Amino acid sequence: MGFEIKSIIDQIEKEKKIKRKDIIDVLKEAILKAVERSIGGERDIEVYYDDDTGNLEIIEKKIVVSKVQNPDKEISVEEAKKYIGDVKEGDILEMRVDKKGFGRIGAHIAKNIILDKLTKVEADTIYNEYSKKLWQIVEGKVKKIDKDGNIIVDLSGVEGLLRADEIIPKEKFRPNDDIKAVVISVTKDEKKSIVKVLLSRTHPEFVRRLFERHVSEIADGKVEIKGIAREPGVRTKIAVHSADPDVDPVGACVGMKGGRVQNIVQELKGEKIDIIPWSPDPQKFVARALSPAHISRVTVYEDEKLMEVVVPDDQHSLAIGKKGHNVRLAKKLTGWEIIQIRSESQIENMKKEAYEKFGKLPGVGQKTAEFIFTSGYNSILEIAKANVEDLIKIPGITKKEAEAIIKAAKEMIEEESKKSGEGKT
Repeated sequence: MGFEIKSIIDQIEKEKKIKRKDIIDVLKEAILKAVERSIGGERDIEVYYDDDTGNLEIIEKKIVVSKVQNPDKEISVEEAKKYIGDVKEGDILEMRVDKKGFGRIGAHIAKNIILDKLTKVEADTIYNEYSKKLWQIVEGKVKKIDKDGNIIVDLSGVEGLLRADEIIPKEKFRPNDDIKAVVISVTKDEKKSIVKVLLSRTHPEFVRRLFERHVSEIADGKVEIKGIAREPGVRTKIAVHSADPDVDPVGACVGMKGGRVQNIVQELKGEKIDIIPWSPDPQKFVARALSPAHISRVTVYEDEKLMEVVVPDDQHSLAIGKKGHNVRLAKKLTGWEIIQIRSESQIENMKKEAYEKFGKLPGVGQKTAEFIFTSGYNSILEIAKANVEDLIKIPGITKKEAEAIIKAAKEMIEEESKKSGEGKT
């Protein structure tokens, strides 16, 4: 019996990864409740277990009295002497309870209590273990794939859920395939003692953890990841920085002959990765974030946190990227709203058109028109909406001239609106 109990504890400890002390506590509590239910009454019972020998003892305690009034708690002196000859009134008598006395009902009760308690303990163990792994990469095997494309992952006895929308587009898995993912959520249903471990391969943190694994300079703090922007399966932009002038953060991430980054690209099923040196200067950072495109210049609007970007003609489509991927990722990475990406030829055409229209405004010559354009006004409509206080900041424009310019701009807009309306009738 003793060694049988010990082997059961050994098996549970190994399979469920529950602490041995917790298993023993559950076992003792279950047997105690089973005995109490089996023999009834309000008995004073304790369960003792010796883990070295595997011996289990159930002890019932009763107070020795001259006259029994509560049979559950008391025993007469005469009856007590059947167990111990020199017993006297007031002593506490400890008597072994026959384990066979449980019968099948008691054993069934104990089994159900043990299973219920161990399920809760196991759930707590899993929850505590995986809570510590939140936002860390875990590895497992594909257990099954349901009809909706969700993957159940075997994490060494614990099941993780990788939903279909957390899988990189176009990647395919089959049962028993090895799989890596980052833990994004750990929740526990207290009533059902069920732990849900949610995984992701599309979250930016998955990329961060992969770089930490493959780039020792990131792991030891010499290189810092300042930001990640990702469109899973398409492209990731990662900004890196090192406070150590002797460490090249981009070179460290790329690795010898591109080995480090290629390992990560392979794990991401060919997803392109742009590694960008971070800069505290927003203009430089945005220009770098739009890589692989080369940038001519960036105009910053600090208050609105907006930027306009100008690129060489042959870089325009590259800066925007296929379906706008490149510029969207640059916005996410930098936190700046890039309101326009224009080519050099577009800017020249805008200049010519603006200079021509600005020249029709009172008191505006070629030089003033240039000042107005370089101050950020690209059209008559923008001038019509401007304040006098804004225009007088432009070199060569007085308050009186600003009022006249705004008035004339509004009249031009009204005239164009009338012509447009007549054309429609």
